[in-house]
Amino acid sequence: MTYTHIIGHRSMVFDEHRNSLYADAINKAVKPESIVLDLGAGLGIHGLMAANAGARKVYLVEPDAGLDVAARIADRNKSSDRIQCIQGTIEESRIPEPVDVIISVFTGNFLLEEDLLPSLFYARDNYLKTDGILIPDRAGMEVVPVSAPEYFDKHIAAWSQPAQGIDFGLVREYAANNIYYDDHHGMTEGFLAEPAGIIDLDFMQANTNTDSCRDVLVTLESIFG
Repeated sequence: MTYTHIIGHRSMVFDEHRNSLYADAINKAVKPESIVLDLGAGLGIHGLMAANAGARKVYLVEPDAGLDVAARIADRNKSSDRIQCIQGTIEESRIPEPVDVIISVFTGNFLLEEDLLPSLFYARDNYLKTDGILIPDRAGMEVVPVSAPEYFDKHIAAWSQPAQGIDFGLVREYAANNIYYDDHHGMTEGFLAEPAGIIDLDFMQANTNTDSCRDVLVTLESIFG
């Protein structure tokens, strides 16, 4: 899913489970005088939640052009007087003041794959007050081998079948060595072992992804050989 298209944000906006957890954290962290940075704001749902929680000022930072829609959404929700939209990456943007809270969804696919955390660390080091709060402030990764025959047949084994009489079988090797990101709900997968933790990352202390990636590789090798 690409977030450069407005409707591409649907899965983020309507993820009730995740957003309810963000709401709990935001409501606990935000005070009447809080300055909040919504990093990678998208359509601004978490920044708007912070405004609803009483934040004095909320900065929405987002590189994609859809940020102008977020500004209109803020106006529609009568929060535009407290929300300032800044288009660009955090590295190329300038936040006018230090912030009390940074909200982000920079865990990305499998935490490290999208390489978003360095931007979170940049924002933390340059704009977060000494006693400031990150939401979230840590993340863990778990892996588990599964049996998902229907998913396997659809995404990998299907390449062994001719299409319009043409043999595309050599593509199966590429398909088998690809990483797939999907919602597990509705799948008939079965765990073949107990889930194993491979990393626990403290966003308040971490500096780069390098050591984390090395730890992940070492742990995966120990689990799967």
